[in-house]
Amino acid sequence: MDHAKKAFKWTKENPLTAASGVVAGGGLAVVAAPALITAPLLGFAGFGSSGIVGGSMAAGIQAGIGNVVAGSTFATLTSAGMGGYGAAAVVAAGQAVGGMTAAAGAAGVYMAKSKKCQCKLEDGKHEPSCKEGEENQEVVEDEEAENEEENAKPKL
Repeated sequence: MDHAKKAFKWTKENPLTAASGVVAGGGLAVVAAPALITAPLLGFAGFGSSGIVGGSMAAGIQAGIGNVVAGSTFATLTSAGMGGYGAAAVVAAGQAVGGMTAAAGAAGVYMAKSKKCQCKLEDGKHEPSCKEGEENQEVVEDEEAENEEENAKPKL
């Protein structure tokens, strides 16, 4: 079996872990290169390299607020679009969002790995052979993970 088929099979068997990993990876990519996200978003909103783009969302907002106060959020975004002082603030904000996204994705991976799908049997016991989406599916704490956590705690 080639790597792509193995990866597809693993992803199909572990969708929550896979999705959480993608979210974490995306967050890390934004932390590493925030301009790949912030520059297109600024341009899409109408904060261009020559100022506010006519007919854009930014132009509509500027028409609504009138005179733009120096140091305001709108002025900072305009500066960022033009490559000025606002670029550092927008990039830092992008990195903060990327960091939070990466942390959320990592937490999702941890949570997915600490639980497992089991089928609840009629006698109340659980059987680990359940496939996702089956009728009697129940997510239960992974007893091995709990035992590892207990054993890792220092004994006084």
